[in-house]
Amino acid sequence: NSFELMRIYVSYILCLLWIFTCSTSFAQSSELDSLKKELKYVKEDSNQVFLLNKIARQFFFLSNHDSSFAYSEKTRKLSEKLLIQNKTSHSLFIALQKGIAMSYNVIGLNYSSMGNYSLALSNLNQSLELSEKINDKKEIAVAYGNIGNVYHEQGRYPEALKIYLITLKIREEIKDKKGIARSYLGIGSIYNYMGNTTEALNYKFKTKKIYEELKDTT
Repeated sequence: NSFELMRIYVSYILCLLWIFTCSTSFAQSSELDSLKKELKYVKEDSNQVFLLNKIARQFFFLSNHDSSFAYSEKTRKLSEKLLIQNKTSHSLFIALQKGIAMSYNVIGLNYSSMGNYSLALSNLNQSLELSEKINDKKEIAVAYGNIGNVYHEQGRYPEALKIYLITLKIREEIKDKKGIARSYLGIGSIYNYMGNTTEALNYKFKTKKIYEELKDTT
């Protein structure tokens, strides 16, 4: 019956989250140590911008919001400094704009995790705007996806579904299979909360299929 199908779907989602948490918590801490060591030897350029952003993300994954905010701010300030110093290189301009967009994204993730959805959406929309400016479709999809996640957490399910479908379309265009799987997962979750167990299970199986395909290629 529909209740049993919903129970199976929720159990599947919780299982995925548990596996993800257990398999990545240690790796994230180890990755953070490696990134901080690497930072000592990287010169002040776009590579340092992306490294700072990676550190900010790792602190976010470890729920260290203060440090994540601090490194996101370092990312943005260094990007802006380099933009002033280098006004002729178009490729550098694109890279630094991407760095700023990514910093806003991490800030938005932190605010969302802290339950400050207004500031989360403000920063995520800034990330989206900058990503659209440089036509970075992968980051556009990331920003849209995280905006959808905020709507999801707020219980704004129709809005979240609309955003998730936009995100899915972009990820299909750029053939981002991991991103497609994440979009399927989000869409299935929304359908589940909206009581559409048929579509929820449909997207559950789509998600499972892609994860199995990705596993086979690794």
